[in-house]
Amino acid sequence: MKFRLALLALAVLPSLAGALEINVSPGGPMPSLAAARDAVRKARAGGDRSPARVIIAEGRYALTEAVVFEPQDGGVTYEAAPGAKPVFDGGKKITGWKAGADGVWTAEVEPGKTFAALWVNGRRATRARTPNEGYIQAMGQPTEPLPGHPLKGKPSTTMIQVTPADAKPIAEVSPSEWNDVNVVVLHSWSETRHRVEAVRAEDGTLQFTGGSRDFFSLEPFHRMYFEGMLSALDRPGE
Repeated sequence: MKFRLALLALAVLPSLAGALEINVSPGGPMPSLAAARDAVRKARAGGDRSPARVIIAEGRYALTEAVVFEPQDGGVTYEAAPGAKPVFDGGKKITGWKAGADGVWTAEVEPGKTFAALWVNGRRATRARTPNEGYIQAMGQPTEPLPGHPLKGKPSTTMIQVTPADAKPIAEVSPSEWNDVNVVVLHSWSETRHRVEAVRAEDGTLQFTGGSRDFFSLEPFHRMYFEGMLSALDRPGE
């Protein structure tokens, strides 16, 4: 994932006159947010209690772990240098792409690594989705779990019903891959994402691994779509 930083303020400072100033730049003596944070902490431990400014130069800053700020880190502003647009990138580069005869590009990633977003040439790629346009219409609210799959929440948050035809794409996925499928359910102005616990194609019942919001509480017929299935990879750029 990539983030552009314009201004991050951890506190509103009454004045920056005499402030401790730290400059961050890729490849420089202060190459990261974490290094700048630690430098401020060191200055404070040495008795410097003045407000602090961390000025970040243009460039790409790789994030291998979360940068944690605590109460002791207050009284500091983090800002881009004038005209700079630094990029904080927590992603990992994937190489070794190969084009198949079917037009599908593939690459190997480290075993056990999963991700939900892929950036290609600076643009976020669309996840394989069905339907490509519009939505699937939810038809009802099941109340009984599917055989062999105990409920992991209330039926109203973990079960939903679509038509058998709409459930077919998930039903045709190997059960070992059900958990990779995302069912995105729209709740009027928001959405919830669900992983599939089980599916029964005969009546279109979908059961999820969890859920937090009741279905059908804001609208009588939910709109939804499916992501993450190889069978949905049917459009250039997905």
